[in-house]
Amino acid sequence: VQEAIDALATRDAACCTWHALPGEGWERVFDEIAPNQNGKICFASGNYPLSAPVRIAGKGHLKLIGAGPGTKIWCHGRAQALHFEDCASVEISDMSIAAEQNYAEKKGTGAGQRITGALDCTNCGPVRVARSVLVVSAPRSREAVCLRIQSGTLPGSGDCIIEDNDIVA
Repeated sequence: VQEAIDALATRDAACCTWHALPGEGWERVFDEIAPNQNGKICFASGNYPLSAPVRIAGKGHLKLIGAGPGTKIWCHGRAQALHFEDCASVEISDMSIAAEQNYAEKKGTGAGQRITGALDCTNCGPVRVARSVLVVSAPRSREAVCLRIQSGTLPGSGDCIIEDNDIVA
């Protein structure tokens, strides 16, 4: 049965540049994307576990498309799951992204000490998040946010469209 599910998830190669399948190590799909390269990554329904946030930096226009709320990217132990940086644009749709931090961190203003988001975009062109579920859990208030977009120098940086999402903090 799993072979049939995997085949269905990857059968429409003309529509997606890359496919991510549930399970450990799925995040290596971002390593296949060259600097400044555009691409569409399709995610099958299932669990996409993370033990640490994934940093995706210096890419072109990226689209991450799931199969609905049953596509679950979940980072246990951190208040951040996906961190996009210096990408031409980022579009996320039809998936759940969650980060669950189970300890309090001292916050400051230095690198790695700011409040992060389960979905975090820094100096990216336009960001669009649609039909998704964003969840964050942290032990103290103001420890984390569901979505964080920081503008920068790239064209369209700071522009965002957030539509038809469930946001749970």
